[in-house]
Amino acid sequence: AACAMSADSDRADRWLFRMKALEVLPDNSVYHALMEVAAEAARPGQAELWLKRSWQEGFEPDLISFRWMLRAIRKAGDTAQIESWVERLMNAGLKPDISCVNEVIGLFSEQAKMDKVAEWLGVAEQSLKLTFEAETYNLAIAAYTNAGDIEAAEAMMEKMTNEGVSPTAKTFALMVGDGKSPRGNDVVERYAQRLIDENFELDGEIYTSVIGAWAAAGNAQAAEEWYSRMVEQQLDTPEALALLVDALVLSGGAEGEALAEEWITQAKESDMELTPAVYAARASADVFRGDFEQVEARMQQMEVDGLAIDEDCLTVLLLSYARATPQQPLLAEQMFKQQILRGKMLATKEVLEALRAAVGGSRCLALRRELQISAAQRADIMDRMSSDNLGSISDKYKKSGRRVWKKFRPPEMAEESLKWE
Repeated sequence: AACAMSADSDRADRWLFRMKALEVLPDNSVYHALMEVAAEAARPGQAELWLKRSWQEGFEPDLISFRWMLRAIRKAGDTAQIESWVERLMNAGLKPDISCVNEVIGLFSEQAKMDKVAEWLGVAEQSLKLTFEAETYNLAIAAYTNAGDIEAAEAMMEKMTNEGVSPTAKTFALMVGDGKSPRGNDVVERYAQRLIDENFELDGEIYTSVIGAWAAAGNAQAAEEWYSRMVEQQLDTPEALALLVDALVLSGGAEGEALAEEWITQAKESDMELTPAVYAARASADVFRGDFEQVEARMQQMEVDGLAIDEDCLTVLLLSYARATPQQPLLAEQMFKQQILRGKMLATKEVLEALRAAVGGSRCLALRRELQISAAQRADIMDRMSSDNLGSISDKYKKSGRRVWKKFRPPEMAEESLKWE
């Protein structure tokens, strides 16, 4: 179980070796556990190896094994393989249960393949005659909300209640969003209120999502109210704090900045370890004003406090150079090359958009070629970090609190995008 929680596939292999060395024969539950570890580590090849090994040991194919196989494929994001494994499951004389189908729907939902989500909802309901559970509906709702189709998401939630399945806290949180995809203020307000009215026991992830949604909607007061609730429940995190600080400092005026400083001070006094995202958020007002020297000073203070510049901070620095009067393209280029060449930072799309705002499209493309930065190489770096348990860069970036960086782009490029992505 410990191996599964940490997705430590190599450690699991060693335990099986020791069992055999001690002449303890593994039963099928051991192979299930090994497949679970491989699944959580997003290693479908390893999961398949254990599946075949269990068959070689004389164990019959069972639904649990195939379920972990599907889970591994989903975690790896391999849409090309998952349907063929459902076929193999059925060829083994087994019928997929709703948990198996959820893995399929979940993968297509995460990959924004809306036609496949709809297809598999139909397969589950009409062909397999399966009863949807709350997670099934939530996966579909996640797909629709991520695609910006709130109307379809609400229709799915109505179907959910009509079928006698009670919406969960996650259901309403999906409707609220997290600030990464657009929502109308009325949608955020309606479903955030439902989270309160239903008296759910909310976890830190849901609180963070709601705060992110209100921050993206530009409602600093609501974001602060939800963060206050989070603090009362002792669930506050640096990620949520960064979202709040962003909202407050961008709400305008010295009052918002003063409130942000108060929350940061309180977090420090409660022994919260601040992250670069919090420092980046605190610099938001300086970026908006184009005060790149103040942004640099904040980043220097962060390094004095023992934290290294990350993708959030680099984005903020580059945007401050872009918004400066006059613009500072040479400083932006120098900062970008310095940080990327250190090898500890990923040239994310957000970083490149900020670089483009500061140095112009042609120079940005030239720098990408000079430093041999491509989308494929970025994906390969993230994959290697994940497989080597060195995911600090990608994990930090995924957990970043900053979701409103586009507000800082100079107005003349507001509708433009990277043509070479």
